[in-house]
Amino acid sequence: MPEKINVLQFPIGNTKGGVTHYALNNWKFIDKSKFHFDFATMSHYLSIEQEIKATGAGVYHITEYA
Repeated sequence: MPEKINVLQFPIGNTKGGVTHYALNNWKFIDKSKFHFDFATMSHYLSIEQEIKATGAGVYHITEYA
């Protein structure tokens, strides 16, 4: 079986519109046998983090650079 293509989606947040909505739709409907998704967020808390991790995807919390 060929290697999966790794995809890092950034940014995602707790809003349900715009970039977050687009990224989550890609993740939900893409062929997971061909792609592995991870997500990066600047939010301290992500409301769907457990759902994301349950599928084997990673969630990375990035702190703001000052």
